[in-house]
Amino acid sequence: MKRLLASTLFALLPSLPVAAETCSIEVDGLLYHHGECRYSKTLSSDRSWLIEIGSEETKDGNLGYWALIYEQEDSSYEGHWNGAYGVTRAHNRLGEMTFEDDCWAGKNSRICLGVPFGGGPTYRILEGDQTPLDNTVEANVNGTRYVIDHDSWEDVGPYEIGPTEDLDGDGQPETIVQLFNGGNCCPGELSVISYRGDGFFEVVNDQPIPDGWDGFDLVEFKDETLIRVNDKALGVGNYEDWQSQTDYALRDGQLVKLHERFNSAKPVSLIELTAEEVRDAPGQTKTLEFDLDLDGELDIVTCKYWDRWGSLSCDIQYAGESQPTKVTCKRFAILPKILQDALRLECN
Repeated sequence: MKRLLASTLFALLPSLPVAAETCSIEVDGLLYHHGECRYSKTLSSDRSWLIEIGSEETKDGNLGYWALIYEQEDSSYEGHWNGAYGVTRAHNRLGEMTFEDDCWAGKNSRICLGVPFGGGPTYRILEGDQTPLDNTVEANVNGTRYVIDHDSWEDVGPYEIGPTEDLDGDGQPETIVQLFNGGNCCPGELSVISYRGDGFFEVVNDQPIPDGWDGFDLVEFKDETLIRVNDKALGVGNYEDWQSQTDYALRDGQLVKLHERFNSAKPVSLIELTAEEVRDAPGQTKTLEFDLDLDGELDIVTCKYWDRWGSLSCDIQYAGESQPTKVTCKRFAILPKILQDALRLECN
């Protein structure tokens, strides 16, 4: 499609009603605006959209900083902006831009709608040369950015931002950061960042707490918000089969371990194979024959021990089928229950 000057488009195209919003305009690494703004959408004759974004009007009626972003036929965008406060024409080209997560991003520019303003911080992961070990956390408070690192992250790195919650009820938000070393030895760790206001961020505890293979939940309990870590036996050579829940609370500025509990139950089965017994079997392989689909013919289950995850790698060969069904689990069990005309299988 033929490229058009943004200033010409701005002058000629009819505009839809202006909406009050928040937005940010960042060009060549400099933040020109972050906060309240207004934007409108304009419809051209070939039915492609233009989006006008700018800060509040100046006293003479002109926008402060503003941009025009033109959607092209291939769903990419062409951006222009005025380049100086109060200038009425967008003669400065931003080049081709892509749209994702309410932001238009170009080679040296980023324009976003709906940016947080007037509240607490937002966080994102900054990837380093060797991710996740070299990653850091970036916090953004009303357009001011902060980089957060911690001595306890030397052997692990932040790879995902978790939920934000006032864990101890003091009116200040805490955000959970998931840490990982990049291997499969263990499920990772958790750090908590507490924002104290005025650009002050505290990484709670000298050392992170363990994460679990089944993740974590935030649980309300007796006027506190607990971090409940859900774990199970997994990882290199770990053939055991257990599940646990561990509760942590933020008290007096420190994460305190309250209780660790283990699951003492397992479903009743007709027959089962465990990772431990297959590990100790000749060739670390065991086979079951059972009529799983209740069609009168024996089906064959062959399980091998997988040391990398301390688990079973099983092939279920149904009679009359050419290809087996593959599953991986700690415990393969045939339960005394019928599901869709077949015995129910458990592979945890």
